[in-house]
Amino acid sequence: MSTLTLDRARSSLALDALGVVDGVDRTTEPGTARTDVVVFHPRSATAVTLAAARADVVRLEFSSAWPDVPALRGAVAMLREELDALGRPRAEVRVELAVEVVVVADARAAATTRTRFEMLDALAGVAPHVTRGSLVGTSDELRTQVQALARRVGADTVVTVPLATA
Repeated sequence: MSTLTLDRARSSLALDALGVVDGVDRTTEPGTARTDVVVFHPRSATAVTLAAARADVVRLEFSSAWPDVPALRGAVAMLREELDALGRPRAEVRVELAVEVVVVADARAAATTRTRFEMLDALAGVAPHVTRGSLVGTSDELRTQVQALARRVGADTVVTVPLATA
């Protein structure tokens, strides 16, 4: 079963600001003896290959590189293949899925918010990955949606990124 984590600070944004290529950073995992966990935020197939060799954690998210669930599932499969080729057990690498969420009070608010996302996508003329990568619902609905998404992608952990509370 996947773990649900609240991402209070967008570390990938901070890394981009520092000019870190493909989002490689070293973080400290609370409660562990290690202080140098290597986290990769791959944005290409090449970065997934590098992550297989070096990463302790691979954090994927909906993006132009991984615009939908099949693409994310493909990235996880690619990681697994690369790990096998290197002789590295899959259990050594935690796959995290970062998902944007909007917590709402009820089903009516969820429907309204989803419609607004769809309209924003249409106005911007972009592919609707925002609506696939941003989940909207009550806290109970989001828990179910996030766990189902993690299973479909093959992620071990889900990091939720709150966009707003509607």
